[in-house]
Amino acid sequence: MLPKLADGYQGHLLLYAIAKKPNQFRPVSGLSDQQLMWIDFEDFGIVVSPTLQTQIRAQRAHLKAFNDALASLMGEASVLPFSFGTIASGTEQISGIFKKKSTEISEKLKKIDNAIEMGVSVNITGGTKFAFLVENDVELRQWLEENSNAHADQNFRIEAGRRVEASLNRFNEQLKTQFKQSLGEMLRDVQFQPGKTEATFLDCACLISRQDQANFHQAVQAFSANFKNHRNFNLHITGPWAPFHFSSVS
Repeated sequence: MLPKLADGYQGHLLLYAIAKKPNQFRPVSGLSDQQLMWIDFEDFGIVVSPTLQTQIRAQRAHLKAFNDALASLMGEASVLPFSFGTIASGTEQISGIFKKKSTEISEKLKKIDNAIEMGVSVNITGGTKFAFLVENDVELRQWLEENSNAHADQNFRIEAGRRVEASLNRFNEQLKTQFKQSLGEMLRDVQFQPGKTEATFLDCACLISRQDQANFHQAVQAFSANFKNHRNFNLHITGPWAPFHFSSVS
């Protein structure tokens, strides 16, 4: 079991995650091979490790050690992960912050109980979004053809930009609707995010039950049938992850 941190510890602590019963986790090491420990609250505990540093750089080795420790915890139970490099000055500072948030944290823990996060993105791998929209939006293509002689006109450019943006928004909303319909009730929650690149049409984080992971892959593949006739599309699934996108505490 993870050892409990001594009450009143005054050194710096690197925060890893919040969990319902952290004392039941198997021993885990984090950055610099430091043993993970836990701080007890009434309804949950915070998993930490002592550190001499007040700031930790996001180097590859540090990120790997941090993520490996989280993955080990996630292998046993769902946790609310902290962002990498979150450091507190002793147990008193932590208690002062989290006791005020105990109700909110308990509700978050209920939401993610037995849950994992999966990522899904849809990207265009050849051509451009503009070319795709012109090819697939009849109304947009017809308008551009009718005004093909006005390309140098400023008013045309403004109106063309407005119509392209509207077409893109319609297609994005259509993808989101189709995605949620394909996942159905297994989708506990979803957060759609701005695309990481100009080639991204859909990028989202999904909260699902652990036991639904295989069904999730099947449902996402079924969703991909919505654009099987479109050239140069790539669908990418990542995870399982700790539920980073569903763990924020105000």
